[in-house]
Order: sequence, then C-alpha cells, then structure tokens
Amino acid sequence: MTTHRAQLRAAVRDLSDRGLKCSAKWAAEQLVGLAGGPLDDEAGTSDAPMSPAEEVGSREEEDQLLLAKAYFDLNEFKRAAHALRVARGASGRFLRWYSLFLAGQKRQAEEEAEERSGGVGHAFWKDMGQIERRETPQIAAWRQSTTFLRTFFDG
Repeated sequence: MTTHRAQLRAAVRDLSDRGLKCSAKWAAEQLVGLAGGPLDDEAGTSDAPMSPAEEVGSREEEDQLLLAKAYFDLNEFKRAAHALRVARGASGRFLRWYSLFLAGQKRQAEEEAEERSGGVGHAFWKDMGQIERRETPQIAAWRQSTTFLRTFFDG
C-alpha cells in the first residue's frame, strides 16, 4: 500500500503542476482516504509548532496539506481550512488561517452582490426588523395570516 500512496502523492503534484485542479483534488482525496482517513482530532491539538524533524516526518499531515492545497486551488476555502483543522506544521497552519480569511472575504463579496442584485437573502431579513417597527394594521393582519414568516417575526 506504500507504493500506492507514493504514486498518489506524485500524481497530486503532477496534476497540480499541469493545472488539472479537479483531478488533483480527486487524487488527493483518494490519498487521504487510502492513508486511513483524516487525522484524529486529538492528534496535534497543541498550538505548539512542530520541529522541522516532526514536520518532515509527518506523512499524514503532508497528505492533508496536499488535499488542502487542492481545495484551495479550486477556491474551496472552507474545505481547505477543515482539512487542516489539526495541522501543526507552519505551512499547514498558514494555509488554514489564510483559507479562513479568504472564505470570509468570499462570503462578504457574495452577500454584497446579493444585496446589489435585490435578491431575497440576508439583506431582506435585516429589513424585516424595520418593517416590524413600523407595523400598520394591514401589516399586522398580513403577518397573522402568513404562517411561513410568523416564525421569523414571533420566533
């Protein structure tokens, strides 16, 4: 099984180098699955950085880093951060925190685009509080008859 892991590691790197991002992600997922799944949540919960010898010696963490890089290349920042949730090496910790930052930026941009397009999203529910404060008898009657929105107003 060690040769399969080595072949998958090489495949992930080769596919990434060639810009075949989805294929690299698939190979990285296979590698992590073949290696026995994700790292245990208890392993590496310390915030203490790893020594260079520990960082090089951790094959499982290297595999997780390859998977996270594949997710990162596809702009799947939350998945990248999740793959590195127990990372102790400097590269893994940096990619995890940077992925979380970019996920927040991406979410903010999506919310702003939704607000500009007039979509019914987060902006809609923010405005519902203003409507409730200016409630007229017509709005009160409408609110009583609307089962769907009642949970949001009375909840």
